[in-house]
Amino acid sequence: MLSHKTVRPAFFPAPFLVSIVLIGTVMAGTIDNRSNFSAAYLRQLARSSDTRLPDAAAYNPAGLAFIDPGLHLEIDNQTLLKFNSNSFDQNGERVFRFKSDLVSPVLPTGFAVWRRQKWAAFASGTLVGGGGNLHYEKGTVTVLPVVAALATANPPTAPDLQLSSLYWAATAGGAYSLYPWLSLSLAGRWVIASTQIKGEARGESLIDHEETANFPTLLFGLHAKPMPGLDIGLRYENIAKLEWTVQKSDFHLERAMNSAAASAYASTLRGTLREKGTTFQHDLPPVASLGIGYTFNPYFRVDVSETFYWQTLADWEGEEDEVDNGWESALGVEVSPLPNRLSLSAGIMLTQAGAGPQTYFTESPALDGLNFAGGGRYKFTHGVALDLGLTYAGTFADHAEVPGLGDVDLRKHTWIYAVSLGWHLPE
Repeated sequence: MLSHKTVRPAFFPAPFLVSIVLIGTVMAGTIDNRSNFSAAYLRQLARSSDTRLPDAAAYNPAGLAFIDPGLHLEIDNQTLLKFNSNSFDQNGERVFRFKSDLVSPVLPTGFAVWRRQKWAAFASGTLVGGGGNLHYEKGTVTVLPVVAALATANPPTAPDLQLSSLYWAATAGGAYSLYPWLSLSLAGRWVIASTQIKGEARGESLIDHEETANFPTLLFGLHAKPMPGLDIGLRYENIAKLEWTVQKSDFHLERAMNSAAASAYASTLRGTLREKGTTFQHDLPPVASLGIGYTFNPYFRVDVSETFYWQTLADWEGEEDEVDNGWESALGVEVSPLPNRLSLSAGIMLTQAGAGPQTYFTESPALDGLNFAGGGRYKFTHGVALDLGLTYAGTFADHAEVPGLGDVDLRKHTWIYAVSLGWHLPE
């Protein structure tokens, strides 16, 4: 068994840690993939046909062949407020409710573009996958045996669980306009991924587990401008074949449970969290997107985008058979009361994660959701611009069937605040 599982959780605590790091969704995206890369995205949500801003390096790289000539630099930061909970009712009364309320103040990304005549070169640093960070200070519903053992200790306490799953990517490539209305792009990407699991009680380590992987992949793009004002962007990101290596996996469960229980728990946990030095396959699925944007006049533009995540093509050592492909559909509008100076935008997006109740995990399930965004952009003199974006990522509440407990209620939502500072040096 591998540590990025996509199966129904068991009551005994073996799979609980793994379930968190697999699908602890940051915001947009599906089970593993993420798509919230920039402040411009977080104020509009539909970015797959844009040719004007450097974050197109992530959403519509071929469109950069039509960006304003010169050098474009942009640095972004996102602040995430994530709220996850799982609870269990018995005879109409709430028996347990565990929460992860976490503020992640810093999630940086960056973009650089240089365009000259028909050519554009670009680079970006983004978080393309993983679930970010979660922190359950008092345990979770699927680790009730540990919760119960620590609750009866002297003095009573609870397991403190900290989990992280991050897939960082460095991307570099180029775009070329074959004709004034058509361009192509090609880029290479290196994905560096890690997951960490830490469980503590009374300041002592119970579990310390870390896995890492890295792999190069290719990205392709096409952009068409069949008529004035109309932009059509296509993007395909090839699969990242990630072979993971367990860097460390230390258990000290006797600090929380009696010797017999600790031994049984460690034995069961080893079926999910492998020992140091072992390897397993868990790919980052390929991504395809289509964006269509139309500028009606200098004051008004509309964009729509569809992003498809080919999760069934990834090698998850058989676990990909338990899920479907995921998708996102987004609509964004932009109003510019001061063209080339001030723009205001809003967006809405529906996300289908590709998971279902049979694959949900209680700590951070891949729930379907509806996202709302808004914000603005102001361009100062000397080519300096500021973007502000705000997105509320809401999900539809659901449940997981946990053997021994029954239905466990699952809820999650996220607020994301983003700011970017951009600079353009004309050619």
